[in-house]
Amino acid sequence: MRRSNYAGQEEVIDLDLIALLQQGDLRQDLILKNGDTVMIPTLTDIDATESAEIVNNNLYSADSKPIKVAIVGEVSRPGPYTLTADSKDGGFLTVTQAIQQAGGITAVADLRKIQVKRAWTNGTAEVIDVNLFALLQQGDLRQDIVLRDGDTVIIPTADQPTPTEIGELTRSTLSPSTIRVNTVGEILRPGVIEVPPNTPLSQAILAAGGFNNRANKGTVELIRLSPDGTVEKRELEVDFATGIGEENNPLLRNNDIILVRPSGLAAFADDISPIMSIFAPFTNIFQFINRLF
Repeated sequence: MRRSNYAGQEEVIDLDLIALLQQGDLRQDLILKNGDTVMIPTLTDIDATESAEIVNNNLYSADSKPIKVAIVGEVSRPGPYTLTADSKDGGFLTVTQAIQQAGGITAVADLRKIQVKRAWTNGTAEVIDVNLFALLQQGDLRQDIVLRDGDTVIIPTADQPTPTEIGELTRSTLSPSTIRVNTVGEILRPGVIEVPPNTPLSQAILAAGGFNNRANKGTVELIRLSPDGTVEKRELEVDFATGIGEENNPLLRNNDIILVRPSGLAAFADDISPIMSIFAPFTNIFQFINRLF
């Protein structure tokens, strides 16, 4: 704070409002005089704990302006977003709130290695490491840092996520409430269905009405687009009494395709049908002759 003294000279007084918030040091809450100038500098080094303290007290304005952030990587709808925090949430926007606005994480998101890239007004840049897995497992709210205008949130792909980790992610509030699965072939209601993100293969088949009477009820094919752009195709045995397991009843991911092929008898009937149609006219002639004699 700048203040002119009685001699007309300018005096600079340093104040630490963090000491006021953390220790109750009332000496930092100086009484202002006419002509005083209060200067609040820009924060240049982020501290997740102090940041949370700042936004959760009466010094912070809940009337937040919209901020523009980019969310890239393993979210349902990556891209730029202009977001405004709700006053009931303290008037600030956090990493988890931004992820939810982007449709939630995918099943292969690496929550341990999230990065927030931030550019400061002085031209410098900073990369802040965020571990949201610590938030999910240990309740470490310090990881849910407050975002600023111009931030970029990067959510990388996990190298080899285990089924247990995928299950934990899909049960969290960071995942979308539903995923889309396409059921194709010999099923009662083929097409796109929406199911919870922790739905196993057998439950999705039942959600689509189950097999029709032409289906091969023993095995189905699961077709999945991998993060690297390759297509994974697996043939799985179906047993509705089997619990969740990666071998025969895996948890599904968004945009998975379940292909139900016809049984051997149905396939044979499909193959012979064109041949039988050729002899249909002759069959009618023989029936006509039989009527004559």
